[in-house]
Amino acid sequence: MIYFLLIPSVLLSFMALLNLFKHKFSYIEIATGIVATYAVTLGLVAISSYIPSLALDGDIFANIIMTLCLAIFVYRKTSSILQGGYYALLAIITSMVGNTIASIPLLIIFNTNIEGLRNSLVLYIILAAFTFPLCYTISKYAGNRLHKSYVQLSQAIKKKFIAYGFTLSALIYLLSQVNVLVYRVVDDRVILSSINVVIMTFIFFVAIAIMVAYSTSQQKQMEAVFKNKSLEDLEIYTQNLGQAYDEMRNFRHDHFSLLHALMGFANDNNQEGLHKHLAKTLAYAKSTLDKLDSSMDRLKFIHTPALRGLLSVKFAHALEQGIELEIDIADPIDDIPVDQMDLCRLVGIMVDNATEELLQEEYDTKVLKFGILVDDDDTLIICSNTCKTPPPVEMIFQKGYSSKGCDRGFGLYSLKQISQKCGNVLVTADIKENEFSLVLTVVR
Repeated sequence: MIYFLLIPSVLLSFMALLNLFKHKFSYIEIATGIVATYAVTLGLVAISSYIPSLALDGDIFANIIMTLCLAIFVYRKTSSILQGGYYALLAIITSMVGNTIASIPLLIIFNTNIEGLRNSLVLYIILAAFTFPLCYTISKYAGNRLHKSYVQLSQAIKKKFIAYGFTLSALIYLLSQVNVLVYRVVDDRVILSSINVVIMTFIFFVAIAIMVAYSTSQQKQMEAVFKNKSLEDLEIYTQNLGQAYDEMRNFRHDHFSLLHALMGFANDNNQEGLHKHLAKTLAYAKSTLDKLDSSMDRLKFIHTPALRGLLSVKFAHALEQGIELEIDIADPIDDIPVDQMDLCRLVGIMVDNATEELLQEEYDTKVLKFGILVDDDDTLIICSNTCKTPPPVEMIFQKGYSSKGCDRGFGLYSLKQISQKCGNVLVTADIKENEFSLVLTVVR
């Protein structure tokens, strides 16, 4: 009979897993997972029945095998053993709670036990009819609560969240299996079942509440840390403004030098030289200020002060070095879900890398392109520069590799390290028609 009972058990477990896990599986993956789990569990239970040394109860053994199969199913998506175990245990517990709650009215009404339900096809169909919607509702509620709490956490705290969740789920799972063993030797099974369902349901929802409360407390700590970071970001922004002021002071100094040269032509009464030099001075001033104004005008769309200040300084420096800028920021950039200090470091390395490459002598035309694109799922930050000799893309992020000379090669390596630390940032490189691009993809 256990072979037939495995079918709804596997379906219940997968239904609970899909609601709890909140990740998209293809229909082929779901079907393959259900068939593989049923086949493996059925085969191992059948083999164990012929081995005297495996004295474990068939239901418990099947339950363990299903849990391992579900854990492997999740592990293929997450590459995390703890995460696989956590969601697998939670799915099994959810299906058990739903099944237990649905069975209590039938046990009381028909004055029977679990074996009686299993041996009656009619009662078992009625039980399944109640269990599936109940399990779906419980897993949907628990999945929504846990997912909402989980996504608000930082990468480091997410690992703790999964570890604590796995520990709680494992304890509840062990308690449920002990109850199954006790159930085998107690005479008044209806009363015991009632007690079990109360205990299991209470512990299950208490565990969910504990996880939600834990994530809430961690979120408050993160907000406190964010406030401290905001003060640090304000200090960085102030420093950037100071650097911008220094750049403008240098610009004014250059123009004072040009004006002094004009005085020299005037004192020598050199009208031709005076006119030529004055024309060059005005052309230089207009070109520099027009480029600077155009660049800064596009930066107004960036509503993160630290990043806007950083780019203002970087672009002013690039213009001073004779680099042509092409900036594409057409929409307001309100929020990029990365720590502001890490974001400034990432973008600063990208712009510095492009600027340093363009300052090499072999470039006659020096163009630096920068853009930010935002959609519902991702934010793309793109920085491109002219490139005559494309570097090998597979090596540029390696520590110590550089095409710019000795004692270099730490910028892009640091870029990769910082992005990996953030958790939701992906750095890629692309080369097309003598143009080298770095793309920062921030997942929302």
